[in-house]
Amino acid sequence: MASSNWVCCKFTFLKCTRCFGIQKVLKVLGIFFSIHLITFHLILPYALRDHPYSSYFSPTWNVYQRALGLNEDRIKMAEGYLDTVNAARSREMYSNTNRAKFVIGIVTVARVSYEKSVPQPRYLTQVVAKVHKLLAESPSKLDYQLFICNVDDQGSSHSEAIYLSNFTRMVTKNENGNSNFHSRQNRWEREKLDYNYCLEQAWLYDSKYAILIQDDAVPHSNFVEVLEYLVSNHLEYRIQGGRLSQNLEKWAWIKLNFPENLAGFLRNWRFVLEWISISAMLASIFTLFVSCFYRYKSPVCFLYIMFLLSLYFNLSLTLAIGRPFFINIGNQYKYSYTIKPATSCCLPAVLYPSKNIPGILKYLEKTKCNTNLPLDFALPNYAEQSGMKEYLASPNLFTHVGMYSALNHRINSRTAWAYLKEV
Repeated sequence: MASSNWVCCKFTFLKCTRCFGIQKVLKVLGIFFSIHLITFHLILPYALRDHPYSSYFSPTWNVYQRALGLNEDRIKMAEGYLDTVNAARSREMYSNTNRAKFVIGIVTVARVSYEKSVPQPRYLTQVVAKVHKLLAESPSKLDYQLFICNVDDQGSSHSEAIYLSNFTRMVTKNENGNSNFHSRQNRWEREKLDYNYCLEQAWLYDSKYAILIQDDAVPHSNFVEVLEYLVSNHLEYRIQGGRLSQNLEKWAWIKLNFPENLAGFLRNWRFVLEWISISAMLASIFTLFVSCFYRYKSPVCFLYIMFLLSLYFNLSLTLAIGRPFFINIGNQYKYSYTIKPATSCCLPAVLYPSKNIPGILKYLEKTKCNTNLPLDFALPNYAEQSGMKEYLASPNLFTHVGMYSALNHRINSRTAWAYLKEV
């Protein structure tokens, strides 16, 4: 492959030197490499040093402290909103299990900061407040039910969840503590059992769709609007042949978040195709501009070599900037969202058709999760065996803000920059 590319480039270069002149070709190459040098060694290291997903990320400020500061800001906003809510009326609204189109369950365990000098992270407060606010402001709020699923080993000691149960319904798996049983399970199996419990509780609502959210996944401000758009125009129906028709494909679930720190262009072959497509589009636009500007002066071979040089430049540029920047362009508009095939990782927020839940529960009951088969790897096995597709919403509808891991009981300080996004 590499040898064929070299032969092609050599042939193009020789052809251009014949029809355009070797001095002009060398001049173009000189200008190109000068621009390349200035861009990637002078401009981008300065422009992208504070951009977390770029290859030049090297901030002058403390990443960990910035992440803590943003978390405190979110807590204050959440508390400010909850102070304006009529708790009794809110609890009454979400205290029943009347059938709704969507039921949202927030899976939670008590989290600590692991540092005496650092306040409690209070992720659950942030998530409940944000979801509650978005539903309250939505014209379709009657289509939603909301509950907290408390799966802490000592459920009655999860004080944050108990306080928030004043605003919405809460179910508790281990009301009086179940630590002896949990101590006999590995942490991956415990996670599966907890998730199964919450998924079953969501299924009991008899809604059309169930959404399970981890207590450190904060929804974006357009979550409700985009969710309803995706369900109506990409999942239940699709545009085929210029008209909206029913989607007959069998699908197991749609993930509403994929970790942006794992979303680099070189992560998998689909992302590589995106990288090449974006770069080729930018190179085509540049070549078109050159052809219009030098309409009567440039031979075809010159435009060809300009396209190749521009493609190389844009491949390097987009890789340096990072994929998350490009997929988040226009994410405030619902029409910019689409669905793609999902990967195994991860489960911060997932929408399930309720009709699929009994089969999922039955499959997971027979599956033993461990370090080689965590929950987010076991679920794709079910989809494959059932002949159903997995989807991923793109861009993300949630931001994973949990720097303090409840599963691993440690601080994810090495990836703290992943939690710097304003929500």
